[in-house]
Amino acid sequence: MFLRNLLILSLLLCGGIWAWNQYMPEKFHSPHAYFIVLYFFVLTYAIRGQSVKANERSPKDFVRFFMGSTALRLLLHVMVILIYGLINRDGAAVFIMAFLVIYMVFLVFEVSSLLRFFSRQNKS
Repeated sequence: MFLRNLLILSLLLCGGIWAWNQYMPEKFHSPHAYFIVLYFFVLTYAIRGQSVKANERSPKDFVRFFMGSTALRLLLHVMVILIYGLINRDGAAVFIMAFLVIYMVFLVFEVSSLLRFFSRQNKS
């Protein structure tokens, strides 16, 4: 169920990126936005799996894992943005905006998915 929803979200985002690149002026195109979606897809899938495993061990393990993984992901995101910005200064602003929008979409998806998971688990 989670993987299916994650795939649907990613495909919808790719469709949105395609439409954006078709209809907006070229200076607003982000040719690497598809890679951002792939980056967040892989990261979200991996972190979700590890979050569920940590929760199976104990709620304390889940909290520790979630807080630690959030800090590490933010550091990783900053590194990705900085490296891209240094390599491609001309397209950095559009890339950063696309990155932040896609980050927010995946963040909302991940948190709502975990909330649904825990509410179902508490009903059992």
